[in-house]
Amino acid sequence: MSSPRGAIKQGAYVLAEAGVASPTPDARELMEAVVGDLFSAPSKLSASQEEEYFTLIGKRASRVPLQYLTGKMYFRRRTLKALPGVFVVRPETEMVAEEAIQAARAVAVKAKYRPGCVRVVDLCTGSGAIAGAVADEIPSARVWAVEKDSKAVELARANLEDLSVNLIQGDATSADTLAALDGSVDVVVSNPPYVPAGQVSQAEALYDPEMALYGGGEDGLAVPLQIIKRARVLLRPGGTLVMEHAESQSQKLRAACREAGFVEVSTGRDLAGRQRYVLARLPRIGAMSIYSAPEASEPLKAAVADGELVVIPTDTVYGIGADPRSSRAVEKLLAAKNRSGQMPPPILLAKPEQWRLVASTMSPKMEALAKAFWPGALTLILPAGEGLGWDSQAKGGTVAVRVPGLDAARVLLEGTGPLAVTSANIHGDDPAQNVSDAVKYFGDTVAVYVDAGSTPGPVPSTIVAEEGEHMRILRQGVIPASDLARVWESA
Repeated sequence: MSSPRGAIKQGAYVLAEAGVASPTPDARELMEAVVGDLFSAPSKLSASQEEEYFTLIGKRASRVPLQYLTGKMYFRRRTLKALPGVFVVRPETEMVAEEAIQAARAVAVKAKYRPGCVRVVDLCTGSGAIAGAVADEIPSARVWAVEKDSKAVELARANLEDLSVNLIQGDATSADTLAALDGSVDVVVSNPPYVPAGQVSQAEALYDPEMALYGGGEDGLAVPLQIIKRARVLLRPGGTLVMEHAESQSQKLRAACREAGFVEVSTGRDLAGRQRYVLARLPRIGAMSIYSAPEASEPLKAAVADGELVVIPTDTVYGIGADPRSSRAVEKLLAAKNRSGQMPPPILLAKPEQWRLVASTMSPKMEALAKAFWPGALTLILPAGEGLGWDSQAKGGTVAVRVPGLDAARVLLEGTGPLAVTSANIHGDDPAQNVSDAVKYFGDTVAVYVDAGSTPGPVPSTIVAEEGEHMRILRQGVIPASDLARVWESA
């Protein structure tokens, strides 16, 4: 008879030859399923134990999921039961649960963890993994879990029996399911069926039930789109949606969330860097204001002075801006764009002479360019002045400065003073060309929106830096290089 250690070595070899990704850990876990704790295991396996073990090894080599063979799976800090015919929760889903837990915890903290202070709904709960993680890590939360499949409901009930979770068997996309909670939920989280037809890549996934895998339609989006609509109704103003998806679906699902009225829509990545889930929030009531350009000056000025974010029209697209002298405001601006830690945005000025408010010097040649092309689509890179809301030396010691060509923008800047402004969009998405698009991106993250109608579209400004006696064009925009060179050489 083999020793447990020797059998594990043989089993790992068989699994490795079969192409299993983690042969030794799997072989060890299968041995524990047969003999229990390896530290207290017998020195030799009995004939029946050896037969049982290598039968399990054979099944694992044929890609039967390890969890089906051991009867258990791990999710965050909990050990769950697993059952053939019920979807095996994946490690990457822990990131989805983490986002939901963070959103729920933010609500609970404000309510000082009063029992029942935060409501969380897990749609398409499957084995109950996400719902159980939320209930386990935030005991003050009230959690509902919805699942349609009878076998999955049976397993979820077993996995949730020691937690305060309301398990409902029903259609997660139906308006009748949890209708009594409509408009009152703080967080909706879902790992719905979303796999596009014929795109299962892991051999183990072929053992998962089709109901839990395929989202419907060639793109797999039929169920996820219905989840977005249902979440929109369930959530209260300010409530959060977190939903897992395939990497190929991120752009369409962000657009669907915005179309449904969500704001602050973004895509989260798993530990492997893949686009894994959509994160979105409903606007809070009364937390933002939209003004026409003629009436916006005073509220815009007040919002900027308070360190709030604002959206204004520029020459080409709408821009989101903040006081460049406030580190908190600039950090908030970059976070809203999903660009935390990156270079600060350019600073827009009302008048050319205001460059002295944000830069330390301007050479005669750069001054000649400013005189020739400001106001207009020219951005100059100048030595940074003092008092900016970021460590200018850590960011290269320079600042990007422009005087916009749009009259309405300069009028607004007269009231606010210089503004750090970047295109009004989430990093990676199209810039907003009207206020409605900007609201879909940022919602009540922005205090004041200025509506000046539609803008022409994203035509980039030309960006110029000075290197010694030479002009360097960092980005070619609408101003021809020959025009710039003529002014530079004549200065």
